[in-house]
Amino acid sequence: MGIKLIQKSGSHPKILHARRVTLVGTWRIKTNYEVNYLIRNKYIINFIEALRLNWFGHVHRMTNDKLVKKLYEWNPIATRLVGR
Repeated sequence: MGIKLIQKSGSHPKILHARRVTLVGTWRIKTNYEVNYLIRNKYIINFIEALRLNWFGHVHRMTNDKLVKKLYEWNPIATRLVGR
């Protein structure tokens, strides 16, 4: 299972690694050429890191009552033993 990259285009997000064929109702994997076209020939690692950084900023600005923000700030009480 790969990472799902989402790029906003207008009001509809695009999933970069898969594409639905509407006539048949099945899914197919996009080719490298199609993904490269969607990210406008940017280096894929930098593109992914930029998306992750955008998401981090989004979570950081959330109000404290949101579940994602609570999980982001959560510290486990105990740790697992070494060599479990």
